[in-house]
Amino acid sequence: AMVGITLFGLNDWYGFAPSALVFIVLPVTLTQAILGLVRAYLPKHYFVYVFVNAFFAGGLVSILVALGATGLMLLAGAYTLQKLIDSYLLFLPLMFFPEAVLNGWLISIMVGFKPHWVGSFRDEEYLHGK
Repeated sequence: AMVGITLFGLNDWYGFAPSALVFIVLPVTLTQAILGLVRAYLPKHYFVYVFVNAFFAGGLVSILVALGATGLMLLAGAYTLQKLIDSYLLFLPLMFFPEAVLNGWLISIMVGFKPHWVGSFRDEEYLHGK
């Protein structure tokens, strides 16, 4: 999507790399870090997987990516901090819950019906023998 936006002239190539860092690299890295911490320190249980890796991680990562985008806009001088607070950061609490719920629902459905679609979920680890 970012390549298409840039190719159609809605974004310039100078903004492509910073945007990719904030909107691709940051969420993937944070999600993998949370998954690693959960696997290392929490019990191997289906509900731990769904609630922490889907609900909590989805909401937390959405907040952190929004804060990263805010920092990017501040560094670029696109908006003032007050403008970002009034028109963007004000809505972060409203974005957290729906993002967390949607991620949790989708992961719950996929793990229930098509567990092989979820790369980080293994039946043997979370369900068998429990």
